[in-house]
Amino acid sequence: MTTISRRRTTLALYAAVLVAISGCNELSQPETAKVERAEVTPSSAPSLAPASSVPENLAIPELDRASDPPSKAEPTRQELAEAKLRIALDSWAFGDSYEEFEGNHPDVMVFELDWRAHRYTLIGYEVGQSRIEGFTKDDGTPSSMVVFAVTLTYTNMAGQEVKRKKQYNVYDPDGDEEWQIVTTN
Repeated sequence: MTTISRRRTTLALYAAVLVAISGCNELSQPETAKVERAEVTPSSAPSLAPASSVPENLAIPELDRASDPPSKAEPTRQELAEAKLRIALDSWAFGDSYEEFEGNHPDVMVFELDWRAHRYTLIGYEVGQSRIEGFTKDDGTPSSMVVFAVTLTYTNMAGQEVKRKKQYNVYDPDGDEEWQIVTTN
């Protein structure tokens, strides 16, 4: 018997019990109902009807879907790249030093001079548009990167708030390499 068949049989048994219970109207006390025990066996249970024929008040719409969990699509390359970029920017905004970030995220290499040199304290950022751009590696093989437009809000060493737009190029790992995040301006 499959899982769905067992669940439908169980649902049919519950439905039969509910029908038996709801048919009893005698009350011995105001707060309790006098109910005779109804014996339901698989042979006396209603036939296994499609879920659409089960009364609406007894139907459990999630029953048929429970055995087939929704499949999760693999994240796109742009989504993965954005997640890595956000991890780095969140660490900077949280106050982690660049060295702490390297220790906690050995799979990501960030080339952000403002963070490395401790020139600014990041207090916020907004990731804007992104696109995939192709390029040729030093060995002549074609590759690509995801380019993000990011607006950073930070305080400089004098304590002044500064907003600056930057472009971050995110390179996904090829083989054994790590993710690389490079700012270009």
